[in-house]
Amino acid sequence: SEVERLDRSIGELLDYARPHMFAKKVIDIIGIIRKAILLIDSDAKEGGVTISENFQMNECTVQGEEDRLIQVFLNLILNSIQAMPDGGTLEINVDIIDEKVIVTVTDSGVGMEQDLMEKIFDPYFTTKTQGTGLGLSLTAKIIEDHGGSIVFRSEKDRGTEAMVTLPV
Repeated sequence: SEVERLDRSIGELLDYARPHMFAKKVIDIIGIIRKAILLIDSDAKEGGVTISENFQMNECTVQGEEDRLIQVFLNLILNSIQAMPDGGTLEINVDIIDEKVIVTVTDSGVGMEQDLMEKIFDPYFTTKTQGTGLGLSLTAKIIEDHGGSIVFRSEKDRGTEAMVTLPV
């Protein structure tokens, strides 16, 4: 297990440090999110987490790389599930506003204090015993590579909201 952890850590470090060029393709962001939910569904059920989808449309396309965007939403959803050790609700919304796709992932978890919020994108910063501290750094980099942005709002004991914005 230690070798696997180190391998994962080195892989994440290389992904973070290496400039990433990708061929942009038209992809359905709702399909990407549904794949991520499907991959993590057993973890959600095991943790007593209910996932609620609120999509304003059946399809929503962006230019990007499917595997990397799946990685983004897997990370955000998994972080939310882990922030709800006693179960809870995870809500995922997709909207289009001013030619931008807005994906909001909101959990009813433990939330974070402001001093932690300021560090969440710092490489190697983690509050998890098994974490590498590269998940959100890599997530932010992938979103930035796609011409988007990511913003977090959180309140201790009241949950966290991650808002991803991507160009249509």
